[in-house]
Amino acid sequence: MGEKSEAQLKNEAEVKRILAERGYSSANNKKKVNKAFGRSFSLKPFFIGLFLIAIIIYGALLLRDNPFFDNGQSRQSNIATNVTIDQEYSDFQACLGSINNSDISIDDSEFWQKYIARYEQTIACYDRYSSVASSIEKSNLQEKLAEFRQNSAQAELNNEEYRRAVAESEREYQESIAKSQAEYERRKVEIDAESIKKSEERSAQRAELERQIAETEAEIERQRQQITASEARRQQEEQNTKAKCDNYLAIYGDRTAAELAEEDPEVRSAKNVLNQKSKAYTSAYNSLYKSNVVLTESQRAPLREKYNSAKAELDSAEYSYKTLLNQKTTYYSNLKYNACGY
Repeated sequence: MGEKSEAQLKNEAEVKRILAERGYSSANNKKKVNKAFGRSFSLKPFFIGLFLIAIIIYGALLLRDNPFFDNGQSRQSNIATNVTIDQEYSDFQACLGSINNSDISIDDSEFWQKYIARYEQTIACYDRYSSVASSIEKSNLQEKLAEFRQNSAQAELNNEEYRRAVAESEREYQESIAKSQAEYERRKVEIDAESIKKSEERSAQRAELERQIAETEAEIERQRQQITASEARRQQEEQNTKAKCDNYLAIYGDRTAAELAEEDPEVRSAKNVLNQKSKAYTSAYNSLYKSNVVLTESQRAPLREKYNSAKAELDSAEYSYKTLLNQKTTYYSNLKYNACGY
């Protein structure tokens, strides 16, 4: 095969160092390494690929743990900023998730081309969502990708051990992406749960407010109906009172209760009786006390008896008249009050 070049010797030394770090001793695995990679195979692209994948994994973890640029502003401002960053982060995760991360067969003739395309798509996501993606990581990815492209032509497509190592790195990369996505989904569930809780609280408050408004409106309507009914009753009572008063005035006019009582037939009859008793009393009084004839005691006795009887009848007639007059005065006063309200 000829004498090895200086580059080949350096590559072999690097391979031995890396394999030793991964647990392969040169004594036990020399034949295995020669069989898998070939004596003149350069592993530089392999380790560049591993390093690139590690950078991507590290970038995903950084994005997952990003504190969303806490700038010391008020809580309300931070919440608004976090919502925007969460959306950018969600879109960035969606962009990364849209990249085809399915396994690439080690027998695939486009094995390297597909991996290169995958890294190009990843860098494109960093470009599109630069507000949440690290520019340093993007620069490192670009540098490593350029070197990866330069050296990928030197890799042997059928190197099974190399492909297994790349597949293992890819698996770790996918697990990291899945973990990052799971953390994002967990945070999203927490945010959604908090939003649902606040929404339910606002709905409950709105329902309570609507209930109170409905009760207030119902109470206002009930009072309005009561006022309307009371006003209708008042108007009806006024109409009834006016009709009764008009009827009273039509019958009795505007005479006072005392005048109506004086004109009442029963009172007038009692007054006539009183006048008669008064005349009888005056006659008996004059016969007994104002006679010009000197009377003997025997003559005065029947006159005194007649006088006493006339006086008693006069007192009785006067009491009956006054009592009846008072009763009739009260009757006509109540009649007018009940009819006219005064």
